[in-house]
Amino acid sequence: MRFDDRLNTVLAQPAANAHDRTVRWRQLVELLARAADLGSPAAQQALAEVRSEAPAIDEQLRAAAARAIARPQLPTELVAAFAADSVTVAAPVLAAVALS
Repeated sequence: MRFDDRLNTVLAQPAANAHDRTVRWRQLVELLARAADLGSPAAQQALAEVRSEAPAIDEQLRAAAARAIARPQLPTELVAAFAADSVTVAAPVLAAVALS
């Protein structure tokens, strides 16, 4: 059995300035986009931080992250987080995702 601690590793990184916060936010978004299950405590903490930190991240950077992760199979919770953002940020994710 293999243990994946990438989320915990990123969550443990300090975000002392705007650049560090942006890098950390982007890493969390990319890891959550690849996650098979967002039920773990680390995934829930990461999702909460993605939501809470989004307003502090430049809109163009949030839109670039959305374009980078846009694909048919994304965790519903992550889709919801992007859908709550501006149209510029939400559009790539909403256009690509396959919802039931």
